[in-house]
Amino acid sequence: MWFKDTAPKTLKLRWTAPPGFARNEDYLGALEVLVRSRLRELRANHRREGRAYLGRTRVNKTRVTDQPKTKKPRFGRSPMFSALTRTQWLGAMKRLRAFRSAYREAYAAWRQGELGVEFPLGTWWVVRCAGAQAVT
Repeated sequence: MWFKDTAPKTLKLRWTAPPGFARNEDYLGALEVLVRSRLRELRANHRREGRAYLGRTRVNKTRVTDQPKTKKPRFGRSPMFSALTRTQWLGAMKRLRAFRSAYREAYAAWRQGELGVEFPLGTWWVVRCAGAQAVT
């Protein structure tokens, strides 16, 4: 549960203009001008790139079962970690592969009944919740 049982079920918020605006209406007007300006800029960029929005009418005509004609690229570099140099990145990748390999071997042995098998350093769930052992 995200909140304590004592947390209120409903809450009223009061919106106020940030300092520097004499009235809420001035702030809302400035915000509207900013949003409209940004939308014009985005639409112009889309037109230049040959892209378009569906619009309300076409969105409402879209069936729930429709799928995009183009596929999203699914493979590429994983954002699991980052490094300043390629050498550091390759080293991190090598350590990750070694960990995964050691974990797979330990997990397979553990599932076969070898309860004394040691999992690699960095293993959390199977050690904490299932009572397995980890390398220290």
